[in-house]
Amino acid sequence: MIMITKSKFEEIKKIYGRFSTWAIWDENNESDTEIIENNIDKLHTNWIIIGLNISKPVGVWGNFRGGKHDRKIKTAFSNTNILGSYMTDLIKKSEKSSTEIEKEVKQGNLDISEQVKSFVEEVRFVGVNDKTKFIIFGDTARNLYDEYYERHFPENKVYYLKHYSSRGTDKDWVEKVWDRLNIDLEFNNEQKSTTHNIV
Repeated sequence: MIMITKSKFEEIKKIYGRFSTWAIWDENNESDTEIIENNIDKLHTNWIIIGLNISKPVGVWGNFRGGKHDRKIKTAFSNTNILGSYMTDLIKKSEKSSTEIEKEVKQGNLDISEQVKSFVEEVRFVGVNDKTKFIIFGDTARNLYDEYYERHFPENKVYYLKHYSSRGTDKDWVEKVWDRLNIDLEFNNEQKSTTHNIV
């Protein structure tokens, strides 16, 4: 397991904390980031969870938490070995829809080569290696990853998932994620204490 040391955690926090987070949540308060600070021993880079871009400026470790649909991610991954994974975005630009991001890339108004360089530097610094498995949310992120990012990670297994803000119930989205990742959990019992390991 590729674990994160306390000193490495502090370095990551200083450089990337305002753009990223870790896949560990307080059961009663998804916005809480103290749970990350109190569970450094559970953080790792065996998996990395990737979105398109941060929706708005947030505080340290505030990405992917406390948003309208972030509870779905918590439900899907909390009782699996994905718990504690690093979470970040391909594009470090906020307040843009996926359509606008795609348009800016096509028109050359967004320097995608610079975004790719920044992303590669980030995940290498965090500790991602060729054994790390990638989870990518949404069609736009998938398209950009396939065209511009994938060549930098030829050995990494990638799981493409429907975006967590897509239409449908929490149950529908979570069960599709579990099906895609071969996770054998039942939605009404997703908070059980046993952890399902994904090979």
